Amino acid sequence: MRNRKDAHEGNRHVDDCSLFVPVRLMGRIKLDTITDLARRGYDAKITCAGCGHVSHWNAIELADELSRRRKPLRIEAVEPMMRCRACGKRGAVIQPVEQF
Repeated sequence: MRNRKDAHEGNRHVDDCSLFVPVRLMGRIKLDTITDLARRGYDAKITCAGCGHVSHWNAIELADELSRRRKPLRIEAVEPMMRCRACGKRGAVIQPVEQF
């Protein structure tokens, strides 16, 4: 009978063939607030829910502006308050985008 040995060493898995296979752990980054976007190095892409007009904001500047106006920083709370400069309607979708 063969002695089977399974062991874990850090990120490597050792099996009876003695092959080392790196095990990668995948994770998700939660971006719930405008400051989360800024911390991770993203800008904010804001798309109007009415006309589809798109604008890009630096996340730090957007967070500062919202704080100055005493508005919440949670993305889901900010989206319905945003007013489009093109059509004047309220409601937007905020997404992270790489900094320019």
